[in-house]
Amino acid sequence: MIARALSCNWIQIEVTDDVWQQCLSTHPDLVLEDVLDTITTPDDIFGDGNGKIFVNRHMPDGRWLIVAYREGGGEHGSFEDAFFSHKPRTSEMRVQL
Repeated sequence: MIARALSCNWIQIEVTDDVWQQCLSTHPDLVLEDVLDTITTPDDIFGDGNGKIFVNRHMPDGRWLIVAYREGGGEHGSFEDAFFSHKPRTSEMRVQL
């Protein structure tokens, strides 16, 4: 594990090195601190109905940072992916990560 962030539901979301490196391989412009801040203080949050949570945060450059994670059933959850978009994700959108 390389970092943790507290979700809006008070669950520690763990970012593992393996998942972070995989994420960086497809999204090299991501910054870990921005991802952690998005988990902690998102502009919007919604679930996909299958346990995955998406949080959006509007960035200063005009793009949206979208972060996906699962909270799980215990004290810890797991980060799954993050990427930039020109539009925020909404509950009506079905995103396959």
